[in-house]
Amino acid sequence: MRLLSLLLIDIDFFKNVNDSFGHEAGDQALKAFARMIASAKRDSDIAGRIGGEEFAILLPETGKEAAGAFAERLCELVREHSLDVAGGLLRLTVSIGVAEATIRTAGIETLMREADQALYDAKRAGRDRVAIAGSPSHRLAEAAE
Repeated sequence: MRLLSLLLIDIDFFKNVNDSFGHEAGDQALKAFARMIASAKRDSDIAGRIGGEEFAILLPETGKEAAGAFAERLCELVREHSLDVAGGLLRLTVSIGVAEATIRTAGIETLMREADQALYDAKRAGRDRVAIAGSPSHRLAEAAE
């Protein structure tokens, strides 16, 4: 089986961006984040917006450790970037859930469900962070539910 990982990414507190700076600033923020993804990903990676402020990146030939390292670099890139919008300087953070396709991942639905659960683990842990499905911290979160 070939390696494949999925990142699900949510811009933290994006509703506050629209509420505080306006929808035009929100659109600018989405475009800026998409450019950050494009600059960070490899040509073989597939990235897209899946709705609202949520994005996905499919990383072929990438295990969860390497995908987690990429996700950490992306979090840092976003954290260090500021966007000049009408009304002030806008800084964003993102939460990222990482899942790796395995023998038990019987299709994209399972992979997406695992990445989505990891994304919510990252949000529950305080946002602006990466959570990896199947990691010890992820299993602890599952046990607490």
